[in-house]
Amino acid sequence: MIAAADCIRLVRDLLNDSNEPYRWSDAKLLPLLNQSLDDLFLERPDLRLDSEGTFVGEARFESVGGTVFLDVKYEAAVALGCAARAFEFDNSDTANLALADRFLARAKMERMK
Repeated sequence: MIAAADCIRLVRDLLNDSNEPYRWSDAKLLPLLNQSLDDLFLERPDLRLDSEGTFVGEARFESVGGTVFLDVKYEAAVALGCAARAFEFDNSDTANLALADRFLARAKMERMK
């Protein structure tokens, strides 16, 4: 199981946003986490199947206290994808876009585990 709160902690570390007031609120990060989950499942649809090959349904974080049924080894991929999206949406300078590209590349590598 992956917890949204654990992913958000990782994302905040990646974004260098660990002290309040946060630059990216939990409310802003939660939909980005779900987008990152969507990216993961697009690339790895097999992760939506149980050991018998049965579809287990949609995986969404409904709240910061929520969890999704997914091996914890994919937590880094979800966090990296979320951080990349945050930098993408905050394109206040080109350095953020370069970071977004780097994080997306790392997330893609983590998805292949």
